[in-house]
Amino acid sequence: MTKVDYLQKQFDAVDRNELLWRALDKAALKGKLRPDAIQLLHDMYADKCKIIDGEITLLNLDLPEAIDAIVARMPLVQPIKDDPAIADAERLENEALQGSVQAHGALWKKFVAQSGGNESLGDAKYREWCDTNKAKPGLKAADAAAAKAVGDLDAADLLKVGASTNPWSAEGWNITSQGNAFKADPALAARLAKAAGSHIGATKPTR
Repeated sequence: MTKVDYLQKQFDAVDRNELLWRALDKAALKGKLRPDAIQLLHDMYADKCKIIDGEITLLNLDLPEAIDAIVARMPLVQPIKDDPAIADAERLENEALQGSVQAHGALWKKFVAQSGGNESLGDAKYREWCDTNKAKPGLKAADAAAAKAVGDLDAADLLKVGASTNPWSAEGWNITSQGNAFKADPALAARLAKAAGSHIGATKPTR
């Protein structure tokens, strides 16, 4: 095997793992799979995914169909009626869609946990969820697209400066937190302020 072939094989393996994670996440979020079974199914089938005609397949089916077929024959991974794990996941997503910064932070941490603690992979899943649902911390999903022009603001940004809400927003206005955020990362602090329609040095929130 040449070095190029080896590197391609490694790259393909990463693609397979990432796409399987995403397909399992989506199945769980749609209520087709118990959320706590994602890791189990990933471990069982990650090395069984194949690339055929440029597409990732599993059991000779595309990933969503394959996951449906697998779940159908594995009762232990099927969601149960009124499954509290699914109810909690739905509630968390609904709160995030309403703009709750705390929910966005919890959702980010959840994706990281589901990625085995890999923050880069978890962050990519979180950002994909936000893009798919047009969601943004501090804004209802319906209003998030309009805020795109001020630059991406997400839960990971707030965690970086030790905040749970945007300290420049009207509801989260906090001079001390603003100072701490500016000391931690001036450029990020400026983005947070702009996202709230404010600016560094403002004396009161924008209403």
